[in-house]
Amino acid sequence: MLRKFASTGLAVCLVWTSFAFGDTDSTAPAALSTSVKRFSLATTLSRSNSLYNRQDGSEQASWDLSISPSYKITKDISLFAVVDGSQDIKAEEADFGRGVLGLRKKNISIFNERTNLSPSISLGFPVSKAAKAGSLQSTLSAGLRIDSAPGSLIWKRFSLGGALGLTRNFHQYDTAISGRVNTQYSSNQSIDMSWAFSDTFSLSISALHYDTLSYQGTHNDYYSHSQELGISLSEKASFAVGHQYGSPFVSTLKSNGQDLNITLMDETNSFIYGQVTLTY
Repeated sequence: MLRKFASTGLAVCLVWTSFAFGDTDSTAPAALSTSVKRFSLATTLSRSNSLYNRQDGSEQASWDLSISPSYKITKDISLFAVVDGSQDIKAEEADFGRGVLGLRKKNISIFNERTNLSPSISLGFPVSKAAKAGSLQSTLSAGLRIDSAPGSLIWKRFSLGGALGLTRNFHQYDTAISGRVNTQYSSNQSIDMSWAFSDTFSLSISALHYDTLSYQGTHNDYYSHSQELGISLSEKASFAVGHQYGSPFVSTLKSNGQDLNITLMDETNSFIYGQVTLTY
């Protein structure tokens, strides 16, 4: 999925995003044997453009790069990091998106092993210009990923999952340089579905709801969604094309603050993207 970076006012660290860490099974109950691969790396390069060209100079285009190394401490516990970067093609500006370091526990089975839980905790660091301009010092996030176990659903090639996350932001000042009040807390809830209709091709959709609470107690909520066609090139390479609504999020309310602003696409917030992911 495309990851567009928040410019101002939104969370620097999101724990709903899933990473490809190339887990390897092991028969050791607690620690890994020396023959099992401990380190893995996922790298994603993507290009995105506004879906609509309104011929008024407001279109957006960027190159995005995400690097996600992971180190297995035990069979199911991993130390991971994420670093994102973005190159705005029109403005010819480059910036970091996120800097995250965390710990994840995988393969907690419930409901007669039909559902898997993956809790995580992570620290975020102010690496982007927007984060530094907002006097962000760090973030602390806790998340829970929930997935259907492989083959547990009626349709064996269908998968269903979701995630919950809570982030506490720590700022030097309650107000950013721009005068905007900084976000103190944020939470997110997501759901995603995927159907692999062959060993090569798959379709997936995802939706995210996102809440923020400022230092002055102001509450806002946002959402985004995406639809994607995935192509497996090999065990270590994949390609995807898709549509994302939100860059990165859209308010759930219209400008009058009362009417719902729920839609599939529009001229301002719809993006198309292509991405290549390599895992090692």
